[in-house]
Amino acid sequence: MSRPRILVTGLGLVTALGPDAETCWHAVVGGKCGVGPVDCFDVSPYPGKLGAQIRFPLPLPRLRPHDQRRLSRCDRIGLAAAEEALLDAGSPPMDDRFGVAVGAGAGGMVDAEGYHERFVREGAGTRAPLRNLYSFLPDATAEWIARAFGLTGPRATVATACSSSATAIGIGADWIRSGRADRVLCGGADALSRVTWAGFNALRAVDPAPCRPFDAARAGISLGEGAGFLVLEREDLVKGRPRAVFGGYGVTSDAFHMTNPHPEGASASAAIRAALADAGVRPEDVDYVNAHGTGTPANDVAEAKAIRAALGVGTKACVSSTKSQVGHTLGAAGGVEAVVTVLAVERGVAPPNVSTKDVDPACLPVDVVLGRGRELAIRHAVSNSFAFGGNNCALVFSSIAR
Repeated sequence: MSRPRILVTGLGLVTALGPDAETCWHAVVGGKCGVGPVDCFDVSPYPGKLGAQIRFPLPLPRLRPHDQRRLSRCDRIGLAAAEEALLDAGSPPMDDRFGVAVGAGAGGMVDAEGYHERFVREGAGTRAPLRNLYSFLPDATAEWIARAFGLTGPRATVATACSSSATAIGIGADWIRSGRADRVLCGGADALSRVTWAGFNALRAVDPAPCRPFDAARAGISLGEGAGFLVLEREDLVKGRPRAVFGGYGVTSDAFHMTNPHPEGASASAAIRAALADAGVRPEDVDYVNAHGTGTPANDVAEAKAIRAALGVGTKACVSSTKSQVGHTLGAAGGVEAVVTVLAVERGVAPPNVSTKDVDPACLPVDVVLGRGRELAIRHAVSNSFAFGGNNCALVFSSIAR
C-alpha cells in the first residue's frame, strides 16, 4: 500500500523579527538581525545581555476573557502563530481528523517565575494569582491551541529540548501516513525565561555579541523566543495552494553526552541520511540546509562534519542558520526553522548568516550563505535540529514543482 503524499498548506511564524511569516521572511532574506538587549526580566547578573526578544504586542486569541487571563507568554506566542498557519491553509475543517503536535521547552516558565518571586517575597500567605501557574506544564500550549480552534484529533506534546518541534512535525506526518489524521497542525512555541537564561550562562554557552554560527570567532548562542507552525495535509484533501512537499524525517540519538554533541557528528549525519531515505531524495539533490547552527564551537564543527558525511564531501548545498537572526528559540527552534525552510523552497532564496564574517576553516568546505539571501532554485532542503542529550531530528522539504 502506497503511503499518502503530504503537502505543507499553511505557515505561521512569530519571532523577534515580526508578528507573521511574511514580515519575518522579508527580514530574514534582507539580512536583518533580531538579537538585541533583553529587558523582559533582569539580565544584569549574567555575562550575556543580548537575546532575540519579541517586543510587539501579541494579539488576543479566540478564547473567553477568563481563559485569556490564564495564558502564559509562551501560550500567546504559540496561539498567534497557530492561528496564522490555520488561516493560511484556508481554515480547513476543524474536527476529530485534525491533529495537533507541539514541541515544548521552557513554556510558561517565565510566568511561573513571577509567581515564585512573589511567594518568596510575601511568604505562605501570598495573594499571587494561581493562574500564573496554569501554563507551567509542557503540554499547556498544545491544549490551548486545541481548545481555541476546535482541533479534536490526536494531540501530542514533544519535549526533546531543542529538537522538540522538529520531532513534532515528524510525528504529525506519521499520523497522516498511518491514517490517524487527515491534517495536522505541528510545530512549537517557547518564551524567554530566567531559568534558561541562567542555565545557558552557567554553561558559558552564551555569546556576548549576536551569535555567529560557523564563524571562526563564534563564542556561543543567542537565546530567543518565538513560534513556528505548519499545517500538513494529505494531498488528495488539499483545496488551496500548497507551499511545499513534506518529504520525510529522521530521528537519532548520540548517547554521547548530556550537552555536547558527538565531535564527529556521526549520529546527526545518520538523522540526515534517514530523513533523505524517508523522503526518497538523493543526497546530491539537496540544494539547501537550514543548519541547527547554534554558534557554539563544538556544535558547528560537528554539524559541518555531519552535513559533509550525509551529503558527500563534494556537496553543492549551501548552508545557513536562522538562529543568526532570531536567536535560539529552544523548544520552538525546529518549528521556526522549518517555516523558514519551506519559504526558502517556495521562494527560491537561501537565507543568510547575518553575523558571520570569516567561516571557520574547520567548518569548510561547507558553503555558508553570508550577508543577505541568495537566489537559488531549491529542489530539496534539509532542516536540522540537534538537541541536548544528543536528540537529533532532520526534516526534508521539497519544491512542489520538482
